[in-house]
Amino acid sequence: AATEAAGAPPRAPTITLDILDDAGTVVRSYSSKDPVPASDPARLRTAPEWVTPPQTLKTTPGMHRFIWSLRYAAPAGLGGGRRGGGDGVWAPPGKYTVALTIDGTKLTQPLTVAADPRIKMTQEQYAAQFALAKKVEKLRAEIAAALAEADKAKSTAPIVGGPGGFGGPESEPNTLRWLEGALGRLQGVVDGADAPPSADAKSSYVQLSAEVEKAVAEWKKVAKP
Repeated sequence: AATEAAGAPPRAPTITLDILDDAGTVVRSYSSKDPVPASDPARLRTAPEWVTPPQTLKTTPGMHRFIWSLRYAAPAGLGGGRRGGGDGVWAPPGKYTVALTIDGTKLTQPLTVAADPRIKMTQEQYAAQFALAKKVEKLRAEIAAALAEADKAKSTAPIVGGPGGFGGPESEPNTLRWLEGALGRLQGVVDGADAPPSADAKSSYVQLSAEVEKAVAEWKKVAKP
């Protein structure tokens, strides 16, 4: 291997940090080589000074602190351009593993995510909540992909829906933009609840799932060259 030039600063190591579930599946992954995107002021829903800068894995010698948000990575298109894919659904209580790899040398440490003692839910109920939240998130990713295509094409097709947006009028029902908002609210209800999925939440998922299928199919017809 080539030696470093005399007087040159030492090469920064490549560091990765992975969170794995009890089955060994990676649920979140970070790297010191991840780009750190700048916030897009046009997409912010808060004042810019309230935006928390994304964490980075430090490569300098010494002790460093890195905080996992206890969330899975969001699917492509839902991460908001942030490092590590952006925050997805909450990780349910259970056993996890933290794997730190530095230039090929891997160190692991067990991690237990404990349930809030104030919340009286069984492990099965947490699993049901997580499963439904992931299903809703998958629908959101489908709508996000269709909207990305529509935005790129600058489409004004009725199925896309009006601009809507924070503080503005809501888009027409069952359009892509309306479904985007409805699914976001449903995921908040399911994933943010201190209780297992309600009958209403389950029913809403079934109804919105059917509407997503129809809306995406309609968009594909419009988008077909």
